Amino acid sequence: MEQLASPDLSSLTSLPIDDDRIKDNKLEAIMVHCDLGISRSPTIIIAYLMRKLHIPLMEVLEFVQSKQPFPRVRPSKNFTRQLQVWEEVGYQVWENKDKTVPKPAYKAFLDDRAALLKEKGLTGNEPLAPLSLLD
Repeated sequence: MEQLASPDLSSLTSLPIDDDRIKDNKLEAIMVHCDLGISRSPTIIIAYLMRKLHIPLMEVLEFVQSKQPFPRVRPSKNFTRQLQVWEEVGYQVWENKDKTVPKPAYKAFLDDRAALLKEKGLTGNEPLAPLSLLD
């Protein structure tokens, strides 16, 4: 994957807008919301910005945190680890087009997650992390 030069987020008050998001002279946008906006919704926004703008996790996290000072944006340890893997694998977790072979970093994450779930008395194949893993 070709890495593009990432914009300097520190000086931006808003993010760059692609021409393909402007329809009939109106900017199309979405709102992402959760109860407090501390972990889940910021994680989705951060993952999107990382991929879309090819900007490292820590830069995007600081940018998102600067836009919502209270309550403080603070993705859970589990979500942060997933964002780190997302960055490490270049925003594509699969080795092949059939999506059957995970890249090494993603495989390691899945193995660690399965072991943690098994330690908690689960099977290790649960589709979503139990809330107790999100701390």
